Parts: sequence; C-alpha cells; structure tokens
Amino acid sequence: MLRLTLFLLVALAPVPTLAQPQAAGTVINVEGTTTVARATSPQPIVLSLKDAIFLNVFGGKVVVTMRERSALTLSEVHGLATINLVTGKMALALSKDRMRPEESLEVRTPNAIAWVRSTIVAVEVAERLGVETTITVLRGVVFAGSISSLSRASLGPNQSLTITGNVLGPVRMLERPAPWWMNEG
Repeated sequence: MLRLTLFLLVALAPVPTLAQPQAAGTVINVEGTTTVARATSPQPIVLSLKDAIFLNVFGGKVVVTMRERSALTLSEVHGLATINLVTGKMALALSKDRMRPEESLEVRTPNAIAWVRSTIVAVEVAERLGVETTITVLRGVVFAGSISSLSRASLGPNQSLTITGNVLGPVRMLERPAPWWMNEG
C-alpha cells in the first residue's frame, strides 16, 4: 500500500527575487514508490521521506493526504486555490485559524466540484458505470455539485454525497466514524 501525506507550509513573507524558492511543505510519510510531476521537469521525480515540496499555493493553510494510485494537481490562480483530483482518494484539512474570511478552496473532479472552507473533507473519484465522485465531510460545511449541471447540495459534518455522471445522489449520514476512508482499498 502506498500512502503519501503532504504537509503544506508557506512562509507569509515575500521571497526576494534572487533567493532560492522556499519549501512549501515536507513529505512526512511515504510507503512504496511515489513520484511527482512538475511542469518544469520532463521526467517524474521520485519523492522520499523529508523531501521538500515546492509550491506557491495555499499559504500553509491545508494538509493534503492522498491514497495510492491517486492523481491530483494543486494550483492557485488570482487567489483561487484549486485541487483537481483526477482519480483516486484524498482528504484535506483546512486550518480555520489561518484563513481570511474571503478565502476558500475548490476541489474539482472530472464530474464534480466542491467549495471548501475551514473543514476536513474526503473525496474519492472512481470509474464504475461512468465517473463517480463521493464527497464526505468530516468537519465543517461543504457546498458540492455536478460540473455540468446547476444541481448543488450542502453537506455538514458526517455527511456524504455521491455524484454519478452529472446526477447528485441523496445526502447520506455516515454510519461509522470519520477516518474510515483511509483504511479501505
């Protein structure tokens, strides 16, 4: 089993133009082989324990944990932070103490979008009878919906929603405690 946890921390002070980029985080756990693809590198780079992660997004407000065989990209454009989960499972925790009132984060999948703020949420993308995204809120509130329709739902603590294609399923209450998603295949 491969599990990668990224702890993203970015210094809030501006970095001088001639200085080396500051590490945005550190790999704190790797089981198996893990690679990262960068726009500036033609080949994937193998990650090891305690490797520095260089990003210029999220301002140290989020911890992202992803499961094996997961693919995601992190970006920030004009102040809008986005995690694009292409396939697999991930969880994220946003620090309420470090967020300004106007800040939020978008989680996108091939068929769904979730607006996240000061929360802990797990997201899974699976190919079953089409693309299926399951969004599970462990703490806080998340607004979620299909990318291709105007259907939206509000999810609170211990609630889950599955979006198949562009169809939202019912909001469900969790039957068991939160971190279950990390322990199942």
